Amino acid sequence: MIAGGLALSTAPALALPEAEPAKTFTKKTTPPPPGVFGSLELRTNARKSDAEWQRVFARIQDEAGTYKECDDRQGTCHPALRKWRNAIKRMKGLVGHALLSAVNVQINRLIRYRNDKRAFGKTDHWASPVESLTGFGDCEDFAILKYVTLTELGFSDERLKIVVVKDQSRGLGHAVLAVRTGTQIDILDNLAPQPLQHTEIVSYKPVYSVNRQGRWLNLAVRKRTLQLAESPTQVKQVKRARRHDG
Repeated sequence: MIAGGLALSTAPALALPEAEPAKTFTKKTTPPPPGVFGSLELRTNARKSDAEWQRVFARIQDEAGTYKECDDRQGTCHPALRKWRNAIKRMKGLVGHALLSAVNVQINRLIRYRNDKRAFGKTDHWASPVESLTGFGDCEDFAILKYVTLTELGFSDERLKIVVVKDQSRGLGHAVLAVRTGTQIDILDNLAPQPLQHTEIVSYKPVYSVNRQGRWLNLAVRKRTLQLAESPTQVKQVKRARRHDG
């Protein structure tokens, strides 16, 4: 008997079976790898908005015979085109970062920069290798030539994308080549002397990307806080290059 007049039973408690934990059913999915510059990549079937890429891709296919003829009979091709073909031959023994660095440096030297309005009399023109090497080119034309160069050096289209970005530091449109190397993405840029990891570049906001397989919308989903370049010298070089249109 306890206070209040209620008795506590001394009978043994009835043992109840343990309840099994509730089963949960979850669909196992593998999240897609992060897109370039930390974006969410959404594939689109739109063709009107990438008409320039479709046209330049057709021209690249038409020029294949010119590339081969230049390889076989170099005396008959334009000096700049010959320099490009010879550079490809020299780079065939390189791998990894050394190869990407060589491609970036060589192509940045081969094309003479001029914006589309001055070079082609129109606001936007994507130039083929022959057009840019024998004339002029701007940012996307550097990216296109690097794309073609790497495919000739054995890179699959899955690893390469031309990425159109908004350079927020200059308030201008720009284009670069993104190269997947394992889990990383290297950026080959006509404004940078060396390839950079995409996580190192804070001022580029991706808009869309293309390769031979299609087109992707790139939606920014996270803030990147890493530095643009690792060394003071590289910072100066990039800042100096950014004073000019890309």
